[in-house]
Amino acid sequence: MNSIPDFYKRKENVAGVLREAWRGQPSQREQEDDEEKLRWTAIKRLLTYDRLRKGMLNRVLDNGEIVQGEVDVTKLGNHEKKLLMDSVLKTTQEGNERFLQRLRNRTDR
Repeated sequence: MNSIPDFYKRKENVAGVLREAWRGQPSQREQEDDEEKLRWTAIKRLLTYDRLRKGMLNRVLDNGEIVQGEVDVTKLGNHEKKLLMDSVLKTTQEGNERFLQRLRNRTDR
C-alpha cells in the first residue's frame, strides 16, 4: 500500500526534473527581464509619494557599460533633467510618428 504513493511521488519528481532539464538555463535576456521585473515590483511597492519621485533609468558608465538602476528624479541635476526630458519626448514623438504612419498605410489600402 505504501509503495503506490511513493511511486507517484517519484514519478512526479522525475517529471519535474525532466521538465527543468528540457527548459535548460534561462537566457541572458530572460535573466535581465526577470531582474527588471523585480526592480519595477520593488518600485510599485513604494508609497505613492516615493514612487512619483523614483524611476528606472539606464546610465552609461565611464567604461561604456550600460547599467540600469533606480534613480531619485528630484535629485537629478539640470543637465540630467534636460537629457531625461529630451529622451522622453523623443520616444513619444517616434511612437506618434510610427502610429500615424501605420494609420496612413491602413487608410491607403
